Amino acid sequence: MNLSDPGPSNAASPINGGSDDSTCGWCGKAVEIDAVTCPSCQGNILSGRAYVAASKAEATSIQQRPAAPTPSSKPKAPAGWYPHPTMAATRRYWDGEAWTDNIAPADVPAPAVKSHDQSRIVGAIALAAAVVGVVMASQGASLLTGTSTQWTGAGIALGACVVAGLMRRSVALWIRILVALAAVFALGSVIYLEHQLDQQRQEISNLVHSG
Repeated sequence: MNLSDPGPSNAASPINGGSDDSTCGWCGKAVEIDAVTCPSCQGNILSGRAYVAASKAEATSIQQRPAAPTPSSKPKAPAGWYPHPTMAATRRYWDGEAWTDNIAPADVPAPAVKSHDQSRIVGAIALAAAVVGVVMASQGASLLTGTSTQWTGAGIALGACVVAGLMRRSVALWIRILVALAAVFALGSVIYLEHQLDQQRQEISNLVHSG
């Protein structure tokens, strides 16, 4: 008996339900238990039954086989606080799947000062200090009061000039020139004032000695 017999030429494949010993595996018709050939389709009964059993086993194996993985969508962001998608300066909590109703103010850092603004600030401070120094150095003085205030003003002007020179990359050229002129003027004013006071001292001294 040849179990590899594919059956009759007009039976392309076994039908469902052919596993019963009293049923032909090719046409599904009832046959005698000890029959070798199906009287209806002339197919080999044993080979038909074996083919049916193998087909069902393969179908069961395919059904139990795990499904092929489908391409996943874009990875979702992990749970955490994120900038609110519609509200400025606000954060909203993302739970890993969707937005929740939890919101909180965003920690907004102070805006950094731009380098251009820093240059203007440093220049303005240096220029203001030089002006203050000139005003103090230009005040009148007497033998009684002395020139300590005037020398203080000159020192302030000179200090502003030094600072502007050291920070020449941050201070505009015209500001550095003005600060330098102010320092020279303040120092010159104090020197001139000291010269006048020296003359007054000399005159007083001459009067005392002549008397």
